Amino acid sequence: LPAASSLRGRYRRRHLRLPAGARRLVLMAVAEEWLGAATLARATRLDGIEPADLDAARDSGLLRFEGEGVAVRNRLVRSSLWADASRAERQDAHALLAEVLVQDWQRPRRQWHRAAVAGEPDDALAAELADAAADRRRAGRYADSWRLWQRAATLTAEHGARTDRFLAAAGDAWASGRSRRARAMLRQVRPPACDGTRAARATLLRGEIEVAAGTPAAAVPALRDAAERLAGTDAEAALDALMWAAEAADAAGDTHAYLEIADRAASLPAPPGDVRGELMLAHLGGMAAMVRGRYQEAVDRLGTAVRLGAGIPDPPALVWAALAAFALGDAPRTRVLAAEAVTSARRLGDAPAESYALLVAGRCEALLGHPPGPIAACHDGLRLARATRLHGHAAEQLATLALTAAFNGDAAAANARLAPLTGTADLRGRTRAAAFGSWAPACLDLAADRPADAAARLRLPGGAGLAHLPARLFAVPHLVEALVRTGEHEEAARAYERFRAWTEGIGTAGRYAAPGREALNRRCRALLAERDADAEEHFTEALRLHEAAGAVFDLARTELLFGHRLRRGRRPRAARAHLRAALRIFERYGAAPWTAQARAELRAAGEAVAPPAAVPPVPERGTVGTGGTRAPGTAAPRAASGFGTLTAQQAHIARMAAEGATNREIAARLLLSPRTIDHHLRNVFTRLGIRSRVELARLIR
Repeated sequence: LPAASSLRGRYRRRHLRLPAGARRLVLMAVAEEWLGAATLARATRLDGIEPADLDAARDSGLLRFEGEGVAVRNRLVRSSLWADASRAERQDAHALLAEVLVQDWQRPRRQWHRAAVAGEPDDALAAELADAAADRRRAGRYADSWRLWQRAATLTAEHGARTDRFLAAAGDAWASGRSRRARAMLRQVRPPACDGTRAARATLLRGEIEVAAGTPAAAVPALRDAAERLAGTDAEAALDALMWAAEAADAAGDTHAYLEIADRAASLPAPPGDVRGELMLAHLGGMAAMVRGRYQEAVDRLGTAVRLGAGIPDPPALVWAALAAFALGDAPRTRVLAAEAVTSARRLGDAPAESYALLVAGRCEALLGHPPGPIAACHDGLRLARATRLHGHAAEQLATLALTAAFNGDAAAANARLAPLTGTADLRGRTRAAAFGSWAPACLDLAADRPADAAARLRLPGGAGLAHLPARLFAVPHLVEALVRTGEHEEAARAYERFRAWTEGIGTAGRYAAPGREALNRRCRALLAERDADAEEHFTEALRLHEAAGAVFDLARTELLFGHRLRRGRRPRAARAHLRAALRIFERYGAAPWTAQARAELRAAGEAVAPPAAVPPVPERGTVGTGGTRAPGTAAPRAASGFGTLTAQQAHIARMAAEGATNREIAARLLLSPRTIDHHLRNVFTRLGIRSRVELARLIR
C-alpha cells in the first residue's frame, strides 16, 4: 500500500498503540510465516514478552491465532507493517527469530534470519544457506530457494562462487514464475567473475525467459551464441540452448534459422546415456527433415522422439515428444505426452515449464479436431501466463482460444480474444501467435458463408500464417474450401498440393495412424474432384476417418460439404441425410452460423426445417436432459420460442449459469468481465421471458 494510504495508516496506528513486547511479537510474525506454540514460548523467555502482550496482539486484529500458533492477519498487514518498521526493528525481529527457530525442520528459516542480520560477507553462513537452497530446490520449493540462493550470493566473498549462486538464484526465481526477479539476478552476473562458461549460462537463461516473456526473434542469436560457447565444455547445456533457439525461431516464424539450428544440433554428439539429449536431437532432426520433405527420415526420427518420451520426467522433453507425436498425427500419444508434461511440471513446481506444456497441449488439442469451445489447457495456461507475466505464452493462448471460437463461428468470443493481440503478438514479433490470430477471421468468414472474404484473407501475405509454415499447412483445408466455393479450382489445386505432399508423405512413410489429418486430405480431394463419383468416394472415406479420429466437428463440416455437393448434383434425397447429420452436431455445440448454413442447405434440398429447438445445445462434455414440468402460466412457452433468438455467446453463458456457475466463474472461463456476463444474462432473461437463474435451470433441465 502507498505510504499515504488510509488503510496502511490504520494498521500503523494499531501497531504503535501496542505495548513494546506486543509490537515485537507482531513484527516477529511479520518476518516469519507462522509462529508455533514452542517458538512463542522460547520467544517469551528470551525477549521478556508477557502473556498480556499476547492478549494485546490478539486484540489488535493484526494477528490471527490458528490452533496453538499465530500468523499475520493477511498480506496487506504484513507488507504495510514491514515497510513502516525501522531498520533496527527489522534487525531485532530477524535476530530473535534466528535464536528461537531451533528445530531441524526450521533450519532454512533460521539460516535465512541469520543471514538477514549479517552485515558483511560470511562464507560459512553462505555455504549453509546454499545447502538449504539446494534442499528447497530438490523439494520444488523454488519460491524459497531463490531467496536463499540470493542471500547466499550476497554473503559470498569469492567472485566465482558468488556468480554461481546468483545464477542459481536466477534459475530458481524463473522456475517460481518470477521473471523480473530472475532478470534482476542475472544482472549481478558480470565481469570479472563471469567467465565464458558462466556468461553463456546466463545468456541461455536470458534467452529462455525471452522466448516465453519477451521477443523470440531477439532470443534466437543470443541462444545460438550461448550454444557455441557451451559446446566445448557442456554439450548438454549447448543442446538445451539450441532447443530453445529452435523454439524461438518457430515462434518468430523463421524457418531458415530453424533449419540452421537443427543442422548445428546434428553436429553435436549426444552425451553418452543421455536419453533427454537423444530425444532433443531426434526431435530437431525429425522436424527439419519434415520441412525439407524427407518424410521417411522425419518419421523415423520423430518416432524415436516419441518412444524416448515415454516415462521421462523432464517437462520440456515431454513437450518435445508430444510435438513429435503431433507432427506424426498420432493424436492419442500427443494427448498422453502433453498431459504428462503438465503433470510433471506441476509436481516439480516449475511454473514456466507448466505454462509451456499447457501452451502446447492447448494448441495441439485445437488442431486435432477438438469440438470448438473452451479448451481447459488454454484457459489454465492463460491464467498461469498472466499471473507469471509470461506475455508471449499469454499471447499464444489468446490466439489459440480465438481460433477455437472462430472454428465454432463465435465472432464475439473470437474478437474478444483477438483484441489484446495487437500489442503482444504483432509488435513483439510473435509470428506464430499472429498467424493463428490471422487465421481466425477467415474461419469466421467461412462460418458466415462468406467464402470470397475467407479466401482473400488466407491469400494475404500476413494471413493464415504465410510467414509460419505449420500454421500455413494447417490452414490449407480452409483455403481449399474457400477457393472451391468461389469457383477458383486451379488455385485451390495449387494450394492443396502442399498439404497433400505433407499428409501423404508422412502417411506413406509412417507407421502411425493419423485418421484426422487423412480425413482432411480426403475432404480436399473430394472438393477438388471433377466427377461426382470420385467426390462421393472421397467424402465417404473422409467421414469414416473423422469418426475414427473422434473429430466430431470436422465430421459435421464434411457432412455439410458433402450434402451441398449432392444437392448441387441433383440428389436432394441423399443430400438431406448428410445435412441432417451436420445440423444435429452444429446444434449440439451451439454453432449458430454453421447451424444456419445447414438449415439453409436443408431447405434448398426440399426439407421443411423445423424451428430452432426449444432447449439450448448440450454442453461440450455431458448431456442435458429435457425432463421436468412447469405449471401453467409460467414462462416456459415464451422461453421455448426465445432460444432460437439467442446468440451463440448468450446460449453458452445461459448453459453455464444453469449449471450453477457464478458470474465471476463464467467471466473467468470466457475471458470477459463479470459486468459483461451480467449484461448478457439480463438480455437472456428478457428474451426468454424469465426472471431468475432458478427458472433458467428448470428450463434447461
